[in-house]
Amino acid sequence: MSGSRVPTSGRSRILVGGRGDLIDAVAARLTAVVDFMRAQAAAGNEAFAGHLAAGHHLQYLKDTEYVREQRMVFERYLRG
Repeated sequence: MSGSRVPTSGRSRILVGGRGDLIDAVAARLTAVVDFMRAQAAAGNEAFAGHLAAGHHLQYLKDTEYVREQRMVFERYLRG
């Protein structure tokens, strides 16, 4: 990311700087997607069972880890 800027909107600055933490929200939503996939598979949804068997959830988990690891970078860009 050297030299590149992540575009930000006024709304993202407000979310990080004032009303809440956008970074935590992103990580929570990614985790919720995996939880939903697992719940659907456990309930017998063959499509979601197939997604889990294929390892699709692993990318969401990696993305969650990345967002948390890069928290300071994201916050810096979101705050401008």
